[in-house]
Amino acid sequence: VRGLSNFHKRRAIFSWCRKQKADLIFLQETHSTTERQDQWRKEWGASILFSHGSTNARGVAILIKNSLNIIIQQSEISSDGRFIFYRNLSKLLRKDEFGNEENIIIGGDFNCPLDITLDKKGEIESSGRGAGFWKLNTSLLANENYKHMITNNLPTWLDAGKDIHDPRLLWDWIKFNIRSNSIIFSKQIASIRRKQEEELNKRYQEAVLMFHTNPCNNTRLALEKSKQDLEALYEDKVEGIILRARARWHEHGEKNNKYFLNLEKRNHV
Repeated sequence: VRGLSNFHKRRAIFSWCRKQKADLIFLQETHSTTERQDQWRKEWGASILFSHGSTNARGVAILIKNSLNIIIQQSEISSDGRFIFYRNLSKLLRKDEFGNEENIIIGGDFNCPLDITLDKKGEIESSGRGAGFWKLNTSLLANENYKHMITNNLPTWLDAGKDIHDPRLLWDWIKFNIRSNSIIFSKQIASIRRKQEEELNKRYQEAVLMFHTNPCNNTRLALEKSKQDLEALYEDKVEGIILRARARWHEHGEKNNKYFLNLEKRNHV
């Protein structure tokens, strides 16, 4: 996760993790510390097992689903923020111990995927939802192509609505066209980004395979480059999650009531 020190990023990651409805979620590079662990547990709303690193490096964690009835009989945590063992792993992996266990879960970044095509797949299926109010994706306002599209089409929309004499109805007509074209434009961007993500994932998988087949400086640099490109794409996704979370807070969060409004009016000079 490349650090969870930022509150908004941490809230976005926790929100995404809840939507996965997984019993256990393994995180690495959390940058967690002893001072932060209690606050993070409150924000997650359930148990978290930590192996702390520093404020800017290492750290792993296991998020446990709130409804999961789990009893931790034994755990072993490394001091350098890289491992969490529920039991002594060296004993567990012995044949006589291994055969007696009904279910064994081993999770981590071992840099040796069994199936490269599945290792970085990362598909997230969106759940269906009913109709609601449309909200403009404000990030479109920074897109030059979008701004040109609106500017170039505005005269056409005004000409098509020239027989509408009520300015309020004319404004509704303009908003209708902005909404319709914004939805089409957003879908086109989403399609392009999906293809870009697929291409970056493919390059990363090929780079991993090349590095394992021929570990040299050139293949290592190619692997690092493809990894950085993929991480940059995921960072943009997280920023989008944070932006939408802020919008939801402004819309549904705490609001001043009438008492505080009147109090502010009385204190106003």
